[in-house]
Amino acid sequence: MTETTRSTSLPGPTGNNKRECADNYRGELFRIEDIRVAVCRDGLQWLLQRRRPAVSPGEPAWETLGYDTRRNGLMQLHRHYTGQDAPQFAGLPEYITLAGADHDPERA
Repeated sequence: MTETTRSTSLPGPTGNNKRECADNYRGELFRIEDIRVAVCRDGLQWLLQRRRPAVSPGEPAWETLGYDTRRNGLMQLHRHYTGQDAPQFAGLPEYITLAGADHDPERA
């Protein structure tokens, strides 16, 4: 499996586009072939996205396959769509970080 790693920790966006479907979305964390993981624009959850054919010439778009606030949930989504595990998920915290505090529903 070919991998392009953008970052494996939060925050790690490298793009500058605010649109979650954009190829240079600023919330992207890493890519594995035509699958990527990003933080939603509000920073509330991780997105698992798949590249789809370009809507307009030269601009690939991304569709969201699922989302989760838990690393394990995101890993399960990835496994469901790809049939494989990916070591990049180990770099994510157990829960997405919200405004500097760990989001742990057990402590809510």
